[in-house]
Amino acid sequence: MTTQESYQKAKKAGYSDQEIMEFLIKKDPTFSSKIEKAKEAGYTPEQVINHFNTPSKKEVEVLDYAKDIAKQGAQGFGIGVISSYGDILDLFGLQSKGEHPGEESKYKREFETLGKLEKGEMPSHG
Repeated sequence: MTTQESYQKAKKAGYSDQEIMEFLIKKDPTFSSKIEKAKEAGYTPEQVINHFNTPSKKEVEVLDYAKDIAKQGAQGFGIGVISSYGDILDLFGLQSKGEHPGEESKYKREFETLGKLEKGEMPSHG
């Protein structure tokens, strides 16, 4: 277990920052020198503690992967439901048997436009 993981586990258990730092210094004699080097480099004790309090990249990546998998699953389910809507209507006999009036007028306009183009005319817009 890394120092950062030990810190986070102790923090979740309710230990204070001071208690955790004292324990880590007792557990790892080189830890004290690391803290001193960080202080010499200009880091405050709070910045050193915050370094240990941030989640590791591995934890963040796992959470991101889990979110992506859930999102993709939901998208796949939604797409499946939408694409099978017509099939469900057909199954229960609820699908309309002919074209809707809006579809008929659209197809008629498209057919007329194609006819004009074949004759060399410029179709009107509208």
